Order: sequence, then structure tokens, then C-alpha cells
Amino acid sequence: MNINLYKGAPLQKKAERIGARTFSTSNSVSKNSSSTRCNTFLIDLDRKAKDKYDSLPAKSILKHPDSFVSQRIVYLESEVLALYKLSSECKKDIQEFFTTQVKLDIPGIYCFMSKNISILSYYIGSSVNMKRRYNRHQNNLNSKEDRNSQANPKFYNYVRKYGWESLEFGCLLETKDYLVMFSGFDLSPEEISLLKILTQLDLLITEQYFLDSYGLSLNISPVVGTRESAILSAETRKKMSDSHLGKLSTISEEKRAVIKAKAKEAWANEPSNSERREAVSAQHGRAVVILDPDKNVIEEFVSQIKAAEHLGVERRIISRRIASEALFDSKIGPVYSIKQRIQQSQEQ
Repeated sequence: MNINLYKGAPLQKKAERIGARTFSTSNSVSKNSSSTRCNTFLIDLDRKAKDKYDSLPAKSILKHPDSFVSQRIVYLESEVLALYKLSSECKKDIQEFFTTQVKLDIPGIYCFMSKNISILSYYIGSSVNMKRRYNRHQNNLNSKEDRNSQANPKFYNYVRKYGWESLEFGCLLETKDYLVMFSGFDLSPEEISLLKILTQLDLLITEQYFLDSYGLSLNISPVVGTRESAILSAETRKKMSDSHLGKLSTISEEKRAVIKAKAKEAWANEPSNSERREAVSAQHGRAVVILDPDKNVIEEFVSQIKAAEHLGVERRIISRRIASEALFDSKIGPVYSIKQRIQQSQEQ
């Protein structure tokens, strides 16, 4: 497999100069991709893993020469794929990878595959827990929120049309769970974070391989980790646009005018911010009282702001005096104590 980060030799050399790890988001097997794309998500994730590894103390178990992590951290994409016995020379059909016999509450590349193999359709994804992701897809499809029910529109529309019973859920590839590999060790939060990132990296790199090798089918984005590169057809964009047209037409102009008038009237009757603060202060007994040295009430205010205005000081001064119970000279002559009114102060 060609490991290219950027299209074109000049940019490739630039990537090498800045020390960027190269990742490919397409390979020679792909029928749906004609150019090399830059997958910044994978690049950033790989760089994050390397930075976390470098920041670990030298005595970390993950940095031991015999630790698999110390070997894995320097792998290129081709080496990760070789770890899972994947290559661009592979001639297997996707059905040959597909199995429903494995335990699915583990990390791996999952697949929803149509039972009708004469018109083969499939959706490819990756997850640290394939079984949990299956349940999430079902919940998303039934969700009332568009951000869930339309999270994978092409795939979900297929399910709405043909039903879940038209699909089989299975695994294309089991990937490593690095946390399980080191489950017998007392790991620091930084070490745990690194192992989670490596697990995610293996998932995304191998998922990208299957998308590049076998096409999108029910997937939308050809690049893992993001939908930014998803290219919707003109027909799909028109359908999405039409679905939002006319949604306000059910409200007549007369009703809209009534709504605006009521909203304007409500805002006109709203108290100002200062009035609202004073009302809240009074309601919750947050008044300020000025006491003489014998703790007799001299002045009372509904808020710290009003007390500060009366004494000619900033509100923060009042707040600090209340917190510290300190004394200070005020404009009214004697030395007073400023306290926040609570039940105990009333009894005093």
C-alpha cells in the first residue's frame, strides 16, 4: 500500500519535514476513490498518541523494551494493516471477512450486510464495543431528534425501507483492546489514555482499509473520523432542501402577528436587570444591614448594590466586608459593621 499523506510530491516532502506521520485514506483496490486525501483526524490522533507516549516516565511499563506498545507506537499505517494481515493485494470478497460467530462486545470492524446477496448492500463501522454500537444504531433510528435519526441517513433510510430483518449484523475484523492487554497492571491515567487512543487508532486505520477496498455502499463519508468529506448527490441535496420548505406555512400571517404582539408586550412588562436582581435579593432575604458597634440596625438595603451606592463605595467592597465581617468608615460618620441578613442576624 502507498502511504501518502498529501497528494503531490512537494507537499509530501513538507509533511516529512514537519515530522507528520503519513496516513493513506485510499488504496489501489478502491473503486470509488481516484485521489489521495489528507485525513487530518488520523494524523492528529497518531501525533497525540506519540506525544502521550513521550511524556510517560522512563519507568512506565508501556516503555519497557518488551512491551508491545513500545513497538506499536512507531508503526506506520502499512505495519498496522500487516498486524491484522490486511494488504492491498488481498483479493477476498467482503463476504469472506463477514462472520456472526464471534463475541461482539469487543473492539472491531462491524458490518450490517444485506441478506439478499444478489443486490449486496452493507454499512461498515468501527467501535470499541460492537454490540453496544448495534444497540445505538437501533436507538438512533427510533429517536425523535434529527441529529440521531439522521446521523447515518443513507443507511437509516435503507433500514426504514427494508427493515432490520433484511440485514445481518456481524464482524469483519477483531482488533486489539490495549487496555485488556495491560489489565493486570496498575496503570496511571496517562497510560490508560494512551492505550485507549491506540485502540481507537487501530480501529480507524482498519476501518479505512475496508472502506477503501470495498467501497461505501450504505456509508456516506469515504474518510473515517469525520463526515466533512461526504459528498451528497444533487438529488439527495434537493430532497433535504425540499423537506425543510414550507414548514412555517402552517402559521397564518394573522397568527404570526398576534404572536409577535404578545412577545413584544411581554418584554415591555419585563423588569430591568437591576430591578430583577433587587426582587430576587428581597425574595431570598439577601438584604444588607448596617449595624452600629452595639449591633443596632442603622440602615437597611435590599441589595449590596444599593448599600454600595449609599456608602459611596464599590459593590465588591461591600461583598468583601460581609465575608470578613470587617469594619470600615462610611460616609455616614461612625464605624459600622456590614453584614448580610440571615436568620441569626435578625435575632441579634
